[in-house]
Amino acid sequence: MSVRNMPCICQKCQMEIQHGFDVDNVPHLDSEFTLFCPNCSSEQVFRYKDSKKIMAERKRIREEMELREYVKSLAEQYGFRCSFIYQSVTITTPCGSWRFDYHKRLKHLMHESTYKYNLKTGNESFWHHQFDRKMSIEEVIKYIDNHDKATMRRKSMKKEKV
Repeated sequence: MSVRNMPCICQKCQMEIQHGFDVDNVPHLDSEFTLFCPNCSSEQVFRYKDSKKIMAERKRIREEMELREYVKSLAEQYGFRCSFIYQSVTITTPCGSWRFDYHKRLKHLMHESTYKYNLKTGNESFWHHQFDRKMSIEEVIKYIDNHDKATMRRKSMKKEKV
């Protein structure tokens, strides 16, 4: 079992203690939790001390949430939905699903068609690698939009031929 030591402050007497939390059970940074306070000789409410480590973690979380909100707002401008898994985003469009790591400059874009078949070959479609390119998030979403428009045109042309 791995332990993460964190500086904590009793909210009653302001005594600071180091407490070892099981890494699978560490309280959220802004939460309150109950621990035994040696100064008060009883269970008390504690919070994390605002150490450099805690402030850096809060900053990292805030920046991640801001980046996710930015990606989400860009996707919504095109009418797309998105969901986040760890450091990747899945963007859902009328023509398919797209996945890439929005933290890296080199975007490894994956694609799955919602039509479930390749429009050129007629074969079943699965997740496939679209490209690896150095692009901004805006450029990737614009690419997805252009790809979907082209797919819609091909699909409508195919219907017209039938």
